[in-house]
Amino acid sequence: MGTVNPIGDFFGSLKSVCDIIQANRNATKIRIGEGLQRSFGNSYSSLLNKATDVNKLESALVYMYTENHIYGDLNAALRQHDCTYKALTLKDRDMAAYATALLTTLLY
Repeated sequence: MGTVNPIGDFFGSLKSVCDIIQANRNATKIRIGEGLQRSFGNSYSSLLNKATDVNKLESALVYMYTENHIYGDLNAALRQHDCTYKALTLKDRDMAAYATALLTTLLY
């Protein structure tokens, strides 16, 4: 996949993440799936069913958010976000790739 240096340029970094996702849709799907499979089995199944064509990945990400499987955990992680003191749980780490791709899709 790729790397992004977010220092000082939020929108540039957001565009870079979007470009990485679009250029490497299959790798992105695999990376998202690895975490979901461990902690969010229903969302993993939705990813496989809704993104059989990787060109529909972004649509699948939004659809998955509207389901009730990962919604509560993702919103709880966002509500409790504290960059300075919060230690990431296994569930947090397992939804990180999904959350990044979803937020990039929604914001860009």
